[in-house]
Amino acid sequence: MATIHAYLRNANNDIENAEDTVLYGSSTSNKIESWWRELHHRLEKYFKHQLNRLFDDGLYDPDNQTDRYLLAFVYIPVLQKELNTFCETVWNSHRVRCQRDAQLPKGVPNHLYSFPEQYEARDYGLPVSKEALDEVAEISGVLDAHDDYLPVDVREQCEAIIPEICEVKSKNAAETYLFLKAHYVYSE
Repeated sequence: MATIHAYLRNANNDIENAEDTVLYGSSTSNKIESWWRELHHRLEKYFKHQLNRLFDDGLYDPDNQTDRYLLAFVYIPVLQKELNTFCETVWNSHRVRCQRDAQLPKGVPNHLYSFPEQYEARDYGLPVSKEALDEVAEISGVLDAHDDYLPVDVREQCEAIIPEICEVKSKNAAETYLFLKAHYVYSE
């Protein structure tokens, strides 16, 4: 992703060295730690409890490939939905306080992004043409990547058993996994 970003910035001809557009290294000088702490508090502990219960009760075997597939089928969409909700309703909606020696404005991230002029800031977004996106996609091979984390036959059987996986609520994820496991036909 960093390489694609640098490539697109270089194609825009607005900077001297595209490599300078991405910072590498630890995050000791920013506030990302509070994001991780909030995420852990709201999501990680909740899902760890469910997953540990499945493991401790012998209902999930991490050494069994099919168990891993079934767990992924249920939990990846559930986790993605929760992460999206967390980002929109918690993180991007929280108030950023004024910080000493900070160059960033205070306010709510979604509002700061949508209305930079109200914060004496400006929109630093750069237009990217469809041609530039197509070119970087071809060079990087990003569109060649297989985007499904499950084999086709596993996904088809899982979707036949639970066709609306995106409708599963977080509190029902473990029970959904158990239902899927009970109805899944294992191949030899």
